Amino acid sequence: GLTFTRKAAAELADRVRSRLDRLRRSGIASAEETSGDPVISTYHAYAGRLVGDHALREGLEPSMRLITPAESWQLAARIVAAYDGPMGDIGWGPPTVTAAVLALAGELSEHLRDPSGVRAVGEWLETRRAALGGRLPAYVRKMQQSQRAREQLLPLVARYAAEKTAREVLDHGDQMALAARIASRHPQVGLAERSRYNVVLLDEYQDTSHAQLVL
Repeated sequence: GLTFTRKAAAELADRVRSRLDRLRRSGIASAEETSGDPVISTYHAYAGRLVGDHALREGLEPSMRLITPAESWQLAARIVAAYDGPMGDIGWGPPTVTAAVLALAGELSEHLRDPSGVRAVGEWLETRRAALGGRLPAYVRKMQQSQRAREQLLPLVARYAAEKTAREVLDHGDQMALAARIASRHPQVGLAERSRYNVVLLDEYQDTSHAQLVL
């Protein structure tokens, strides 16, 4: 069973154990069919186990350390403070820029995208804007402004990624993206996982990211 938070995982485990016990007492399922303890964790914890077991398949050391959100913030904040590139479309202070860098880096990882995809969206929007001509609706101008700001964050996102690589660390988004790559590129891993579990329950499936969907 997979869910999003440790609290939800604990609640889900209690519910599954309770239901198995009721099935056993009612005679609907045998003791053999309901034996053993259910394996319940968060999506990220499960991704972490796969990365630890199979990172070498992607040419990475299993010992790569997962950094905490606080460490991620400190690393990104130093990058933002030292950055002297163009920021004309960003009117935020350093803390907000730091949060935006981390958010964009996380979204790229969780949806298995890279910066070229962000730039491609900007080119598509510019093509459509030119085709419209004349005065643009306010929501279109706002959309373009958001896109320009996002593109100006990309060099900061790239520096954040480079720093993590240099330090041989992962954040939660990296971990999920790597687990999804392992799952999609190495069929033998999927075969091994499916042999371990007869039933898989995905909690709040509609809220999964693309990387979690692939995983």
